[in-house]
Amino acid sequence: MISDALAEALANDATVIAALGAYEFTDGVPEPAIFTDEVIPEPCEYPAVIIDDAGGTPWGDRCKRGGATFCRVRIYGDKDRALDIVRDAAWAINRALDRADLNSYLEGNFGYHAMLCQADPPAYLPDPDGFPGYVVGVRVVVMEL
Repeated sequence: MISDALAEALANDATVIAALGAYEFTDGVPEPAIFTDEVIPEPCEYPAVIIDDAGGTPWGDRCKRGGATFCRVRIYGDKDRALDIVRDAAWAINRALDRADLNSYLEGNFGYHAMLCQADPPAYLPDPDGFPGYVVGVRVVVMEL
């Protein structure tokens, strides 16, 4: 739920779209390479993003349930390209998600309201296979409508 909302926010940001590679999902039309699965499929242009939920804690009041969630937004580049391309894309992701308004997606699809979306600065995190990468931690606090 939260990773899908973050993917939607990134896919609607022009700076992030310009920084990412493209992938043809199912309709044959190239879209930004943003995935909520654990693996970047082949063939995919880089840089590419993987968003995954990394846990959280319950949060709410007597009437409504919610949660304080944590997601990892990982971005990986091509082995043959300069690291600064990936770093610039990671900072674009940070700017797009810090204080992002996720409510149009969460309220319409899940019945939750995002009270906070806070993104950490990018941290260098290369892939074990040698792909250069960064990770942006994102905290989102949600409450039922």
